[in-house]
Amino acid sequence: MKAKGTVISSIHNFVKENFNGQYDQFKNALSQESKAIYNNAILATDWYDIHSGVIEPTKLIGKLYYNGDVKKAAWESGYYSAQSNLTGIYKVFVMVSTPQFMMARASKILKSFYDPTLIVVFDKGDKFMELHITEFGYPNEVLEWRIQGWMQKALEICGCKNLDIKITKSMARKDAITAFKINWE
Repeated sequence: MKAKGTVISSIHNFVKENFNGQYDQFKNALSQESKAIYNNAILATDWYDIHSGVIEPTKLIGKLYYNGDVKKAAWESGYYSAQSNLTGIYKVFVMVSTPQFMMARASKILKSFYDPTLIVVFDKGDKFMELHITEFGYPNEVLEWRIQGWMQKALEICGCKNLDIKITKSMARKDAITAFKINWE
């Protein structure tokens, strides 16, 4: 499985902006494979190995800056990614979209970040949705938590309040799908 350069760049920028002066500590602690990515120019349109580019660096962020809490590191970096990437014309688009429309577009959005991946709307109503990832080339909780954080911020930009996003099934835990149950006011 691969991740687009925009995902890698968001992790790079997340560490630089949130852990002032500690980016070198982060880079120096990476494996050689991850260093090969983070020590070079990260091209937004290129595809990178998911483990070396996203999973390992996110686990390291959890270890270094969140007292070992990888879930928090993944969620926060996903939230940051939506906050920084859904800007300009994209932010206007998201702000005028309904939550249902925005999350229905998640399949195309996620496909542009992670390959292969397929996410579908399983159920929806006025104040809830259930999304299923039915294809994920490298099932991993780090990626699921990151997507959960991204969804949180994207839906906040849509105007959703009191969001509750739960991962009720997980391909990483050997379920057939990853299911996100989303409720809001």
